[in-house]
Formats: sequence, structure tokens, C-alpha cells
Amino acid sequence: MGLGGASARRENGGVYRNAPVTHPPLLIREVERLAHERGWSSAETARQLGLSANAFRNVRLGHRIVSLGLLSKIAETFRTRAVRELVIHYLTNEYPTYARSHGDARMIVRALPAPVAPFARWQIAEWLLQLPTTEGVRRGLFLTSADASVLGATARSIGAELQRGGVGAFTLAANGRLSASTRTTAIETPVLVVERLDRASDAVVQIIEERGNAFRPIVATSLLERERLPDPILVRTLRATTTAVALTPAVSPTRSTPSTTLHVSS
Repeated sequence: MGLGGASARRENGGVYRNAPVTHPPLLIREVERLAHERGWSSAETARQLGLSANAFRNVRLGHRIVSLGLLSKIAETFRTRAVRELVIHYLTNEYPTYARSHGDARMIVRALPAPVAPFARWQIAEWLLQLPTTEGVRRGLFLTSADASVLGATARSIGAELQRGGVGAFTLAANGRLSASTRTTAIETPVLVVERLDRASDAVVQIIEERGNAFRPIVATSLLERERLPDPILVRTLRATTTAVALTPAVSPTRSTPSTTLHVSS
């Protein structure tokens, strides 16, 4: 993704510090419009604002908080009423959100299991931060790893963060037997966490399809990559409703993959 949209900068042994993307600041959109009117390229705009091309790109994409110094430089370079108003808007409305997201993202990243790759950490953090405030259809996550313990620990971390954020969630073992009440809860809960989808029962597959039709997100963990699941209908559903995230490097093709069965009697 780029962090599915989020930028990250490697520092101090692999820790990533930049916050996930929310949206580009309105002020920067106006800056780009005015720079275009002047015939400036992105590189020239960055130079005029005293930034490197990469730093300006991060600001444009919303990956980097606009500092007070940069706000002052923008106001000095583009002396328009719209820019002055958008500087105030940024300080009043957008900056507090970016600052809060930055801290929350780092907390989520630190809470995830140590083996999870930095890139995957920020993908998960971005998804969790945007989930409570996103309206309409929301894609879920399909998490893969060759290590079942990493899958389980990651699912628990995500469940804890959902609870901390006040988002209703329910965790389900993919091969578990379901009572009528459990099935109802699994379908209706705001977020369903399904552990080990590589061994899902027919009943759980049906629940995932029903949630997909209702546009309710799931977080699924699996030893198998999404495209390698043997049920083509399930694969199509997951392809349309989830974003694939590799928690750890893929297993080498020369190594054997644990034998799994998708459907078991329920």
C-alpha cells in the first residue's frame, strides 16, 4: 500500500512512523490548482515550498502532517483569500484528525505480533482507523501467513482494537459447528473475524456469502492465499469483498504446504 494508500518511512530497525492515509488536505489541493495555473510542475512546486520532491508527494497524498512552517510558506507563496481560509480550516478541522490518527496508528502497529511485516502492520492500521468513520460499503481483510500462531495472534489483536474503538465484532472458528444463535450473530455483527478460512465449513462459507451480499465486512485468516482456496465461489466472493494482506513472506514453492480441506460437514 504504498500501504493501500498509506506511506511509510523506515527508521530505527524497521519501525515505520508515518501515519496511514486519511485524505489529502483541502489546502494542498488548492496549492496544486494554483501551481498548475502558474505552470509549475510538482518538482518546481516542491522547490518553491522548500521541500524535496518526495516530501511534497507525501504531503499531497496526506501521508505527512503539514507543519506550521510549511503552512507559513504556503501562505507566503500563494497570497489568496482561499489559501488563507484553507490554512485556518486545516488548523481547526484537519490537523487534529491527522495528529490523532498518527498516535493511534502507532499504537495499533506496536500491538500486532512481532513477526508481522511492517508493510502489513500499516495496512491493518489504516483499515482499523478508517472503519468506524467510513460510510457505505467497506471491504474486509484477508490475512495470510504460513504460521498459524501469527494468524491467531493477529486476529486477537484486531479483535481487541475493534473493541477498543467501539466497533462491534464477533470471532468465529472457520471449522466450528454453529448453533442458530451463533449463525445469526455471525451474519449481523458489524465485523466478523473468521479464523483459519482455509478449513472453513459449508456453514461458514454460506455466512461469508450472506455478509458479502449485505456489504458487511469480514476479517479472515488463512494459511492459504485467497486465490488458492479450492472453492471458486468463495474465492470470487472474497475477491470482491476483501483486501489481501500477507502478514509474513510467502512460503517458498519448494516447501510443502500443510494439507487442508475447505469443506467439512457441519
